[in-house]
Amino acid sequence: MKRQFISCSVMLLVMSIMHIYAQQPLSAHNTIYIPATSTSYSFVNNDFAFYKSTGDSFAGLVITALPAAGTLTYNGIVVSQTDVSQATVFTDRTKFIFTPDIIRTATTFSFKLKDSKSVITALSYTISIKYSIPISKLVRTATTNYIDYKGLPYLVYGIQLRIDDYLGTSPYSDATKLANVYQYFQKASLAGFKDVSVPIPWNYIETADNTFNFTLIDSYLASANAYNLRLQFLWFGSDVCGWSNVPTYISGNKTTYPLISTVSSAPVVLSTPNLIVKETRAVGALMNYLALKDVNKRVVLIQVENEPDHIGPTPTMWAGGQKTAGYHMLDTLGQVIHKSAADMVTRVNLAGYTSDASDFGSLKGINMVGRDFYANALTSFQSGSGYFGYPWNVNYTPENGSQYNDIINLALAAFDKGAGYLNYELRTTAWRASQYDLGLYRSTVNNDWIPRDGTQTVAYSLTNTNFQTEVNMSEVQDFNTMIYKADKRIAMSPDSKNAAFNLSNAQTTVNETKTFSSYTVTYTSAVGGEAFALEDENGDIILMSLKDNSSFTFQSLPANLHISIGSFDNNNNWQQTSSRAIVGNNVTLNAKEVALITSKVTSLIEEVKKPTKLILYPNPSHGKFSMNLSDLDFKPTTLELNSLDSRLVYSEKLIGNETSFNIPGLKQGLYLLKISDVRSNKIAINTIIIN
Repeated sequence: MKRQFISCSVMLLVMSIMHIYAQQPLSAHNTIYIPATSTSYSFVNNDFAFYKSTGDSFAGLVITALPAAGTLTYNGIVVSQTDVSQATVFTDRTKFIFTPDIIRTATTFSFKLKDSKSVITALSYTISIKYSIPISKLVRTATTNYIDYKGLPYLVYGIQLRIDDYLGTSPYSDATKLANVYQYFQKASLAGFKDVSVPIPWNYIETADNTFNFTLIDSYLASANAYNLRLQFLWFGSDVCGWSNVPTYISGNKTTYPLISTVSSAPVVLSTPNLIVKETRAVGALMNYLALKDVNKRVVLIQVENEPDHIGPTPTMWAGGQKTAGYHMLDTLGQVIHKSAADMVTRVNLAGYTSDASDFGSLKGINMVGRDFYANALTSFQSGSGYFGYPWNVNYTPENGSQYNDIINLALAAFDKGAGYLNYELRTTAWRASQYDLGLYRSTVNNDWIPRDGTQTVAYSLTNTNFQTEVNMSEVQDFNTMIYKADKRIAMSPDSKNAAFNLSNAQTTVNETKTFSSYTVTYTSAVGGEAFALEDENGDIILMSLKDNSSFTFQSLPANLHISIGSFDNNNNWQQTSSRAIVGNNVTLNAKEVALITSKVTSLIEEVKKPTKLILYPNPSHGKFSMNLSDLDFKPTTLELNSLDSRLVYSEKLIGNETSFNIPGLKQGLYLLKISDVRSNKIAINTIIIN
């Protein structure tokens, strides 16, 4: 009875949260993670995200509850406790700084926002301060939001593997199928993906009341490790497209767990207190298992439920009384994830029946929300209607059909807007082929893996007469090869600094001019190529093209820019593979090449231009050279070789009076060679050409 009272109290709280008048501004809960090396945190505007559909602007911020530990200052002055009715309105969100206490105690504080019409948010939103860095987290910056995964930007991109369809209603009833789950990961890797999303139906892991079997999780982790893939887990629980994936001890007990309606396949009532207790326990058990078993941290994020706004078999489910309970369920499960030892980003995907998801910002347990768009309309992505563009959100499309022939252009259109894009799905299993024809692989009665080659026509439903040309797998592989060369830079790039070319996929001869950041560039391709350009947070330009002999001609470029061809490695550092010249303001790329145009090398070149006594010979060389050190006024102790992008490629401690060196394995190009003495802080440098 006490549990019932507590649950009802929580439900009333959630109902009050959801009852927000349209004219009121909205914000979002937020969590700030302060690294052990940081002594303070300086806030940006987006930490106190402001949203109002009517277009009214931000006017001020009110602190409604101070942190119990640490100090919050505004413009260098400690903030005092305020009250909304007699509030100090702070007009500049960037002047807030939080300083931790000595023992760095986790804490929170609350705020409300005021708009230009003096309307204040109905809710107090919470900012949590934490010091334990999670596996993944939502990062808000002054210009964009992104996911930080193991300390690096993470691009929301990949493909879904509907393995639950392959396994059937129970993953353990067919040992052969379970043993062959790895094939899905293998084929995803061969298609060039590095990120896959996989379902975890609740009834798959809880086989009896409080009895858990994580064999499926073990299979996922083993396959991801084998093929070097990252995982996005999809929790299929009480609310899955209007149905439920509850264990049999729940589905078989309609007295304790009543259904929403008399429809046989209707889901359980989401507000049932016992249901919340059981599902919370299951998610907690999963997170504890991941903390123990996912030693390589393959799991990046967890989707909570699946399309909870989907009408399913009961048309009134979401709109007719289950929405408030659904929000409470999502928030509760999300907070279980965030409080676990395997804390990571949480997301929700909506089916599209909900056009306004701005109130998701009031859920502490959910970090981001996206729309399963299922459309081949590029204009929808270009206009932003393929996702939810709220200031607190990481914009992304969680699912869109992988049978679409312009899947590449849809993904580029999303990236162009600073959004993520996920494909649905790798292939449709044979037993669903009578209903759907989805995926990068054709479905067959023998469950063969036949990659689509663009020669046939398909549609979302086989009963749909709107057929179109299927996707070409080889083009998707090329696209993935290109995108993953710069995925971390794309992840952080806002729409104002991006430009995508030939999105219509209808041009055999492309000649398009677009502006991104402060640059205007014309892209030309005689073979219908697609391309992408951006300026990253360092001010560097990144160019990529899917086809050979693609040309980027800038209206103007600074004279001190230098270009190289290569990719960003797993640590987001540039790895040069070849050199390329900027001819006038033109750069030409071949298929799948990524170019970095930067001014970083300028400082190194300027140093070289200074008088130096370091003489190298022969120069150029094949890596074997000598130095004349007789005229130096110091004894060098260190030798370093840097590439043009300032990356250290070789270093050596000098003990004696070495003058001859042989550095094998260097790639062709221009390098900066530096010798120094750590005691006197003296340096001599010169460039060396490796041919």
